[in-house]
Amino acid sequence: MNALAWNCQGLGAPRKIQFLKDVTRSEKPVFVFLSETISSYSKMEELSSSLGFEGFMAVEPQGRSGGIALFWKNTDSVVLRSCSRFHIDVLIRTTDNKDWRLTGIYGEPGRANRHKTWDLLRNLSRDANLPWCLVGDFNNVTSQKDKKGGPPYPEFLIDGFNSCLHDANLQDLDIIGHQFTWEKGRNTDHWTEVRLDRVLANNDWLERFHTAKVYNLEGSPSDHSPLLLVPDSMNRGNRKRHFRFENAWLTEPACFQIVKSCWEEEDNGSVIQKLKSCANSLDIWGKDRLKDETGNWVDWNSGFPEMIKEYFQKLYTEKQSQGEEVLSCISKQISEQQNLTLLETVKAEEVKEAVFGMHPDKAPGPDGITKNKKCSMPESNWGSRWWRNWIVFQKNWNI
Repeated sequence: MNALAWNCQGLGAPRKIQFLKDVTRSEKPVFVFLSETISSYSKMEELSSSLGFEGFMAVEPQGRSGGIALFWKNTDSVVLRSCSRFHIDVLIRTTDNKDWRLTGIYGEPGRANRHKTWDLLRNLSRDANLPWCLVGDFNNVTSQKDKKGGPPYPEFLIDGFNSCLHDANLQDLDIIGHQFTWEKGRNTDHWTEVRLDRVLANNDWLERFHTAKVYNLEGSPSDHSPLLLVPDSMNRGNRKRHFRFENAWLTEPACFQIVKSCWEEEDNGSVIQKLKSCANSLDIWGKDRLKDETGNWVDWNSGFPEMIKEYFQKLYTEKQSQGEEVLSCISKQISEQQNLTLLETVKAEEVKEAVFGMHPDKAPGPDGITKNKKCSMPESNWGSRWWRNWIVFQKNWNI
């Protein structure tokens, strides 16, 4: 029953369509709510079908702004309750007769009209006799902590939104991952981040889905990050994933012991079998390795960002190392004669003849350099020498 909510800021760009396809393929949401689609009803119908959803509802934009859509997997499991330019409200039928309600929200973008969104939530809550969950871009924050950079958020908007949540008996679910969902001006002095997208729910829904989690899926081609709601958080945790070795494990003595033990246990096995055994053991062991250098547990709110920063600072700090043992294991690819040829003194005439003898439109060879039979250098080492000689050529010919 996972639900994805994303303010895509228009689906005209192919990369946004591809991003949406990649996310739905990897996260497998049962529901997808899109806001600011700036797309026609027919285009949303086509997109819904291409993503593998049986049912959909879309509200077209007005001019070049707005537009919302909701996709769902099983046509028979969803009943449309109401919709407008800023919301789509549906009833979700379940096989165990524990129906619940899902509402996609797109908040009024203009601050002067923000009260209309609050009134909409209050009106919808009057019919909240079922477990109820809301997802989307609410275009509002609940505190100054929801904003980073730029001027403070207007207090009257914060107070108005919180008053609305109180009246509608809705609670804000925490986000796992980066805490901000919208940004502008990255890498400038005006970089601003705000948590505009969120998931709200009433007490009945929270009691039923007490393990619910909300994940911030970063890397979006939009200014907004998608949010993934997982009502049963065990669903996401049980998905099969590929093993990835973490370099940070090399600082743990236990890592070496695990590798040593696995290698010895598979003494008669092949190298592939030994690697698989190591990967399985490290994967299980590595799930609990989220500690800093002092051995303290960390998370996003207590030291994890700082730990990541410190790790990469150390990783990219230049260190003196000796690589003779590694180099001794690499077989030679060129002969001594070829090496002497590559080390010969470069003559300006030789470089000029090679450069001016090239055809401008011929396809390059395996080394990426265009070949030409007029070159005086042997074809086997022509490309390698050309790059080494180019700087000398520039200097000698003043180009």
